[in-house]
Amino acid sequence: MEIKYRAEGAYPEITLDFKNRQYAELLLDDYAGMHSELTAITQYMYHSIVERCGNAKVAEILRQIAMVEMHHMTLLGEVIIQLGIHPVYRGQGALGRNYWSGKFVAYGQSMREQLKSDLDGEREAILTYRRHIEQIDNRDIQSLLQRIIEDEKVHESILCDILKKM
Repeated sequence: MEIKYRAEGAYPEITLDFKNRQYAELLLDDYAGMHSELTAITQYMYHSIVERCGNAKVAEILRQIAMVEMHHMTLLGEVIIQLGIHPVYRGQGALGRNYWSGKFVAYGQSMREQLKSDLDGEREAILTYRRHIEQIDNRDIQSLLQRIIEDEKVHESILCDILKKM
């Protein structure tokens, strides 16, 4: 059985004819904040490398999920640019502007712990994207965030399946 790593359907094309720094700052959290696509990519790749010797199948699944997260990061970066700022590796965060750090990665001591932290990350991403959909009054951006949520739900399901089989 082939695993699908992303939801069905195309990602919406986004062409904005306005600038909005507030929206761009919100999306920077999704792009490269503490709980962001950059953190997810880095964490999945780390877990994939660590698991490669122990469970090559799980390692490949995590690598494939990271590839989808890379696409999300690219799409968000393009929208951030259209909104008028450069997509730097930082988010707003509760304490103000925080530049991205390797401290954001949940490294984990066991495969189960790593997969649990990956699952927690997907759930946090879904909640954050939903919150940003409510805060951004633009249907095009909202539809992109909703499409990304659909992929995150696929990842959540895959991780739940792996954890159930352990």
